[in-house]
Order: sequence, then C-alpha cells, then structure tokens
Amino acid sequence: MTCDTTIHIIDDDQAMLESLSLLLTTEGYSVRTYESAGAFLDAIKHNACGCVVTDMNMPGMSGVDLLIVMKEQNMSMPTIVITAVCDVRLSVNALKQEAFYFFEKPFDAEALLTSIRSASMQAPLSGLEGGEDGLGAVSLEKRMYGPPTRFRLAPVHGITRHDADLPDA
Repeated sequence: MTCDTTIHIIDDDQAMLESLSLLLTTEGYSVRTYESAGAFLDAIKHNACGCVVTDMNMPGMSGVDLLIVMKEQNMSMPTIVITAVCDVRLSVNALKQEAFYFFEKPFDAEALLTSIRSASMQAPLSGLEGGEDGLGAVSLEKRMYGPPTRFRLAPVHGITRHDADLPDA
C-alpha cells in the first residue's frame, strides 16, 4: 500500500480551514479538514499517512497535546504547527514534540507550501513493516538527502527543529 498525499488540516477557525483547503486543493493535494484535534483523532486510522497542519491554540486539545498523543500512538505523520500567538516557549515545545515545522500567522503561503511538499516527501508509507523504528518510518535524519543540515524556509515566520538545535525528545 502506498501513501497518499492527503493533508489533514486541524483548526477551530472555519475561515482558516477554508482558506488552507482552497490553497492546498489548488496545488493538487487531497485535503481533509477537522475543527478540533479530537475530531481528527476520532476520524483518522492508526496507520494513516499524509501530512498534518494543525493550529497550536484550540479549545480542548492543543497542537502540542496532539503531537504528544500522536507520538504515544505511534502515528508517524509529519506535522506542521501554525499559531496566531507565538512565543519562544511554545515554538520550542512544539519542536521538542517533533513538529516538522512551526509557523506564526500570518505566514507566507509559498513557504507553507514548500514545507508541506518537504513533509509530504518524508511521510512514512502506510501499511509497511520494518523501517528503523519497526513502524515503517525512518528517522528524519536518514530521510534527508545527504548529511543533516540546518535550513530555514521562512526566516521571519517559521522555525524548524533544525533551527532550534534541540536535543531529541
């Protein structure tokens, strides 16, 4: 079974869900939207694949809480976190929970698309056995081409795990 390019968008703001959905479907992605992290977890299959774009601050479960639950349930989908209220503590916490990328609203649409393309290429294949962690996923460092490097896609509005030089969580 191969992995699709479904982008799972989670945000309690209906306007943000609609605008991100329009942007991504225009780019050719299959999109599913959810108004909460709980709705996403209820709807998603354990071995689902694709990429997640989630808001940080939502009623109920936050984006960081979602990352923790996904990690506990061995859900290996690259996750991009977006937020309207950004501080260093929040971004570092999200990256420590293995967020693939972190954006502050308003963000550059092209930078977001670039990070989604990159995350989609690194999404594990659903239903495969093996892999470095036994779940069909290989570590981020091994999935990068060449040696691990520092990179920055959106210097002002985005930060990656590599930018923060974080120890493994």
